[in-house]
Amino acid sequence: MKVKVLDIPIRYGHNTYRMGEVFEIEEEYFRGIEELVVPQASEESQEPEAFPLEQIEEKSLDKMTVAELKEYAIQHEIDLGEATKKDDILAVIKGAESDE
Repeated sequence: MKVKVLDIPIRYGHNTYRMGEVFEIEEEYFRGIEELVVPQASEESQEPEAFPLEQIEEKSLDKMTVAELKEYAIQHEIDLGEATKKDDILAVIKGAESDE
């Protein structure tokens, strides 16, 4: 399956993948890093990304998973800094949106 790195660099198969990079990973290894990456649609299926922006915006921030919140932050160019926990990420996103 294809995944996109959200924040922290991921080392997999003798390669290091940085924020925003997409790479192929076996599903058994995905389970260990699922909060650090976002699944991507395969080229054959021609489906939108796993968390399309329109779908994310319809869902309230409080109900999003950590992966969805990180993708939301990337889409809205919000720097999460050191935030890794859901409550911390929510605080950064809400703070950034109140500044706008």
